[in-house]
Amino acid sequence: MSQNDFLSALAYIYLGLMAAFTVCQLLLLRRDNRVQISLWLMSNGFNAVSIVGSPHLLTAVTNRDFAGWAATASLMGALFRYAALGYRTKSFVQDRLGAALVILTIVGVALAFVPALLDVRLLITSISAVAISIACLLVAKKNRYWTNHNEFGLSLVLIGMGLSAIALTLRLVTAYPFGEDKFFLGTSQTQVLGMQALVAMSLFLQIGFTGMLVARQDKRSKFLDRRNLRAWQRNVLAAQRTRNIRKAGDDRLDFMALLTHEVRQPINNAQASLQSITPELEQLSTGSKRAAHALDRAKSSLDDITLALSNAIVAGTLSTDDTRWSRQTVEAPEILEMALLDCSASSRKHIIITPPDGPIFIDGVPILLRVALHNLFQYALGLAENGGDIIVSVAVDDVKFGVTFVITSKVGKGKFISTTSGPDLKINDKDPTQMKNLAFFVAGMVAQYHLGECKINEDDSGNFYIKFFILQI
Repeated sequence: MSQNDFLSALAYIYLGLMAAFTVCQLLLLRRDNRVQISLWLMSNGFNAVSIVGSPHLLTAVTNRDFAGWAATASLMGALFRYAALGYRTKSFVQDRLGAALVILTIVGVALAFVPALLDVRLLITSISAVAISIACLLVAKKNRYWTNHNEFGLSLVLIGMGLSAIALTLRLVTAYPFGEDKFFLGTSQTQVLGMQALVAMSLFLQIGFTGMLVARQDKRSKFLDRRNLRAWQRNVLAAQRTRNIRKAGDDRLDFMALLTHEVRQPINNAQASLQSITPELEQLSTGSKRAAHALDRAKSSLDDITLALSNAIVAGTLSTDDTRWSRQTVEAPEILEMALLDCSASSRKHIIITPPDGPIFIDGVPILLRVALHNLFQYALGLAENGGDIIVSVAVDDVKFGVTFVITSKVGKGKFISTTSGPDLKINDKDPTQMKNLAFFVAGMVAQYHLGECKINEDDSGNFYIKFFILQI
């Protein structure tokens, strides 16, 4: 077999490989991955055009003037591959180094068309190809969309991108003016080896990306199956609901007993405060607003003591590495109702819970979740307008595979969002906002224990949104 025939055979193998994997990836097309697959298929299309338009390979194009178009098509295919690996659900992965390398590649695409740079076109193309290969490796590794227990496909893509960057770096040595080659593909020994490496790397990348799609689909299928199974078991769980509520009540009693043991002295001080206002209450009429206000203040003081010490206990327990909590499957609305009951009566009337559309089950530690939500309720009430309500909702997150609690309201006048981290907290009587930050910090610790996160955002309308996410394994 002559060398030209061998090159043509490699080109047809490359095009056949692209066509076969394109069919496989189209069969895996779903609503949640259609953008990634579309971008990857566009990358395959540009790469195929670069092979068809290269001289010495196929008889479709024999004019060397099309070599610049072939090089540009190859770089465009790499840019679309970067977009496919870096796209998440509604946005792209933010990586400064990757973005800088992409800009360098775009500059290389523009320079490839300059006639005066014809002799160094291979050098420009190789530098741009190395840059975009490294950028693809960075975003593929950073993109949590591809994170899975089975990361065989992702590993293949990372290895393929790394080997491509190394091979293209070595190719720079043979490019003019360092070497004699002015085209990436041709009949020289180096160019033939480059074509063979291109076919091998493409096989790596196509298998890897297809494996990433299969792993992502498998993860989503398991998540949906688990949801459907729990919905089907709702009737069975209804029979156990009474026992679960009774157990939750026992847990609450045990928790309160623990608090009573730990906070005996603060509660005694609170009782002394109540006794000091008893003579004044006896002199007032039954319907006195002052008496009602005094009682509310006393109850609120006790609730604040309970919550503060609960935070101390939870934070101290979660800070211990060997802590093991017993996880249970509970309904999200039940957790919300229990957290609501932990709040004072004056606070409960300002908390509006929006019921979910269907059953939502959570695998977690009920006591920790109640304390975290209680903290977030108090934090949101302190941040909202005076006398304003907060809206609480819960929903399943199909993208992150978990459950998200959302608390929203309008930020009160003269109030600002502050979530100082735990090590930066300096509690003192002159800065009561630090206690609110401690409450938010404890909620964040509970979210991290459940492999989730707790964050707060504010929109342009002055509304804040607290999102408490719990990952469901």
